[in-house]
Amino acid sequence: MKRLFILFFNIVFFIFLFNRFANAVELPKLPEDFQGSVTRQRVERIATEDNTETNLGEYGLVYWEIIKYFYDKYPNIQEVDDEVIMDDLQLFFPQLTRQELLDRVTWLNRGIEAYEGIKDLYQKYLELKLAPHTYKAVHSEDDYDHPDEVPYIEPQDGKYFKVYNFKKFLTYSQNQDERNAIRDYKKKKKSEISLVDRIADMFNRLEFKKLFFYGEKYKNPWLSDLGITKFLQQRNYKVRLITPHTYVDKQQEILVGLQFDTDGNHFIIANDLAPNVRRPIVDLSQSSNVESYQVLYPAPMPSVNLPHIHKYYGNFLIPIKIKVADPQKDVKIRAIVDLTTMGNSGISFHDVIPLELNIEASGKDYFANGYDNFFNNALQNIPKRDPLHLYFKKIVVDNDAEGQTVRVEFETDKKISSLAIYLEEKDGYTKFNAPLISIQDNRIYARFIQTNPDQKKNLVDSEFTLTAVLNNTYYYRDTLIAGSASNFDVNAVKLNLGLVLLAIIGGFILNFMPCVFPVLSFKIIALSRAVKQKKKILRQSLWKTIYGIFAGFSLIILSLLLAKYLGYSLGWGMQFQNMSFLVIMTFILASCIIVLPYIQTDKLHKHLQSKNQYYDFLIGTLIVLLATPCTGPYLATAIGFALTGTYADIIILLYAVAL
Repeated sequence: MKRLFILFFNIVFFIFLFNRFANAVELPKLPEDFQGSVTRQRVERIATEDNTETNLGEYGLVYWEIIKYFYDKYPNIQEVDDEVIMDDLQLFFPQLTRQELLDRVTWLNRGIEAYEGIKDLYQKYLELKLAPHTYKAVHSEDDYDHPDEVPYIEPQDGKYFKVYNFKKFLTYSQNQDERNAIRDYKKKKKSEISLVDRIADMFNRLEFKKLFFYGEKYKNPWLSDLGITKFLQQRNYKVRLITPHTYVDKQQEILVGLQFDTDGNHFIIANDLAPNVRRPIVDLSQSSNVESYQVLYPAPMPSVNLPHIHKYYGNFLIPIKIKVADPQKDVKIRAIVDLTTMGNSGISFHDVIPLELNIEASGKDYFANGYDNFFNNALQNIPKRDPLHLYFKKIVVDNDAEGQTVRVEFETDKKISSLAIYLEEKDGYTKFNAPLISIQDNRIYARFIQTNPDQKKNLVDSEFTLTAVLNNTYYYRDTLIAGSASNFDVNAVKLNLGLVLLAIIGGFILNFMPCVFPVLSFKIIALSRAVKQKKKILRQSLWKTIYGIFAGFSLIILSLLLAKYLGYSLGWGMQFQNMSFLVIMTFILASCIIVLPYIQTDKLHKHLQSKNQYYDFLIGTLIVLLATPCTGPYLATAIGFALTGTYADIIILLYAVAL
């Protein structure tokens, strides 16, 4: 049945993959030893420009003749070089490219595999008809325990009789034909029944009164037992080896998994804390027919009470990818699992557990064990290097008042609803507290502080394993080397040249922001009036404005230092939450708008300068006050850092803006 399905599948694909044969521009040059009559008739029709459509049956016969030709010419086609096969295929399909021919080689091999299977079935059918068994019938399974006692009777040569009581029959029968009857009957029950009979068998095995308790109290009769071991119960969890594969089935790579189920008061430690306290270590070196393997660790969960500990708990799976040495043979998994569990009380337990699982090479069981979805869900939650929508940017080591800290930066184009970031030193046991996470637009900043910074370990050039989970959907993991933060890194946690330069650039751009235009116009008009005056007077006017700007910033700095000293939390823009400040600023802006049209009059200008010798100084101070709403991207970064930093950070960065 399986061979027939493969053949039908290949014929359907032949319609799509080999459809150029029917509409070829260049006529195929069939080999001289090719005997396929249907194919030759089709070529002749193409040559005479006969556009009669090719039906499904003709497609199948053409495909069958091509397969038979290659099967007879290359008995061991799997060992023949693909280039040789492609040269022969080119005769049938001259219009195809080399890459297209290589694709056809794959389907040709599958078709030959199906052809071999069907040929074997046909040969067995002929042998059965030519040399039939001496028995005629075997009763159904319902007759295994026949109510009537049937005496054993030795059959005469060349004769047969019906067997009623198989259980009794097996105990004393010496007739080989009768034993063959039972063997063939069981074989038929397992593999040779039709699809309709299989479905009927499934429903016969169902007991509808147990239907709602499958998986809890009763086993689901539609699921196979292959690929599943029993749980090994430990003191606070249970574990077993499972696989979604019923058989190896010639696969080069298969999946197995460690399924854990912890109780509500314990968890499994998921990161390395000490030489004898590590994440689960899986050793498959004692397995048979395993060439290599890779353990795929899922993303851990944080521990609230002990933030430096990562954990696994509940019912979860650790998948393992296995490369099979010989796909034609059984795979024997012998796993040694080394792990540490911990309870809510903080007491840990170390276990070394041996587990075994045997996966047969092939078989006749048409039921699956039902663990495909379990593995698929687990694989989706395995972190990878380049997940969608979560982009790694940087990992550096900062030096600040708390010692060396590790800073990690990500970008995302998704709205952030949940975020978890884990950091593990690959070859050491440096512990970190829960990360301090900052989100600015689409940028994510995470800062890791050592649990024991007194150790003063140099983290520069250390190798870390970084894991991140965004919105419980996008999982990232990679092994990275952390470098030292640059002196121009504006996202550093310590004041550096980059932040000072950013403050100067932001202050420079501030001169061209609309917020300062009303007052700046006063200064422009005053300078235009002073052009005809002496250079000394012009310089004095400019210096007075500069003094006014620094005086305005000095006023802001003193206010911020006082608020920080009194314990207030500082943030730029908080002044706009103060009603008095808003009223004063509104009054100043309105006054500027009203007075501006009349400022050009000589009489008003001379009156302001004659009555107030601090005119230029006040202009500079007023520019600072009006500029406070204007921050921009550069200024926001510098001032934001200053307000969360030390007293010195506030003074240096704000005076840099003033400069």
